[in-house]
Amino acid sequence: MSESRFALTALMHFVLACKNVVHYDMDSSLMLAIDPVTGGIQYRGKGKWILEDAVGIGADFNEDILNNMESVTV
Repeated sequence: MSESRFALTALMHFVLACKNVVHYDMDSSLMLAIDPVTGGIQYRGKGKWILEDAVGIGADFNEDILNNMESVTV
């Protein structure tokens, strides 16, 4: 599965709030060709992630990118 940086930002907030979480996977968004997320967690290489202090989880979606992506209805 490939979660967006939006989901990974929420995951990191959860990890930081719960000290008993010691293993988690944070690389799935690096496999996405297009990143529709603005703000949120940022990858700095060599396993280092930066989570800036922001309102809410600090992430949102770029509506222009979302509107131009393929849409499938099932």
